[in-house]
Amino acid sequence: WNCAEAYAEANAGGIVSGTGSDADASVDPDISARITGAVYVDGDVAVSSRSEGDADAEARGVSISGYYIGAAIGVSLAEATLTPDIDTYISADVDAGRDITVTSVHNYDDAGDVIDADASAYTNASGGGALSGNGADSDAIAAADVDTYIGGGLTVAAGRNIDIFRIQNRTAV
Repeated sequence: WNCAEAYAEANAGGIVSGTGSDADASVDPDISARITGAVYVDGDVAVSSRSEGDADAEARGVSISGYYIGAAIGVSLAEATLTPDIDTYISADVDAGRDITVTSVHNYDDAGDVIDADASAYTNASGGGALSGNGADSDAIAAADVDTYIGGGLTVAAGRNIDIFRIQNRTAV
């Protein structure tokens, strides 16, 4: 399980005040499973990779100044990035008496159900006063790079099935 959480908060007050909060959470693992040497077996051959990841970023800020005089400026920034690189492949000759299976999974459980994991970013910037300006920007990026394959120019034989599966959940909120 790969997880990153970031929280930032900034508060200020006075005749002239300014705040800034910036929260960045990033999950970017490299995951690889492969067969690179010749395999000759009577049973099954399986190669699989699994990625489970979650990135959460939250930034909050409050900036206030005097009601009749003063200035307040505030900004809150949050970025959550979930970008695993998953490579699952066969790059050698394989002869299996039964099945050959190549599988890559991102944010699903063994039963094939989506797990509660995503990239999420939340911001809040508030303020008040005679002259007040506040801004907030949230960016959530879920972009798994999943490669699942059997290389070309190989001798790959199975007594029954050859299956290649790739399933991924790329949710950003």
